[in-house]
Amino acid sequence: MKIPDAQFRWYAAFHDEGHHPHIHMVCYSADGKSGFLTKQGIADIKSMLAKEIFQQDLVAIYQRQTQRRDELTKDVGEIMARLVNEMQYGYLPPPVESSVDEVVNELEKDPRIAAAYDLWYREREEVLRTYKDDLHQCDPLVRQREFKTDQKYRGRGSGAAG
Repeated sequence: MKIPDAQFRWYAAFHDEGHHPHIHMVCYSADGKSGFLTKQGIADIKSMLAKEIFQQDLVAIYQRQTQRRDELTKDVGEIMARLVNEMQYGYLPPPVESSVDEVVNELEKDPRIAAAYDLWYREREEVLRTYKDDLHQCDPLVRQREFKTDQKYRGRGSGAAG
């Protein structure tokens, strides 16, 4: 507040009103000459005090936000999986199938999708090693038959269970 420590004076009152606890605070310079606050300075002080006073409440809110985000991600994932399972990919007209392939190619560029696919493929390789030693290189996601639910692609696997 641009007030020298020796001149700084303050008074405060705390009101615990249940749903709205708050303080009233008066700060001033003893010499009446120094110190000033901008609107941003006042906002910064309020923010600092609120973070300090309500730290435990904020932690609980952040935890609930994380939980809600995780639930939403799970729910959206389940809905997307159901929609994908309902699609008859192999029976789409070729131009539509090509568009779907382009979307899948773009999705695979996302680091999270690529990492998830890599983890899935490593598990698949463990199963395949049970049947044979010479494994071919990992197909791009768009060519991975395991993610296509229609009969057009079923039964045309690489000769091993996946």
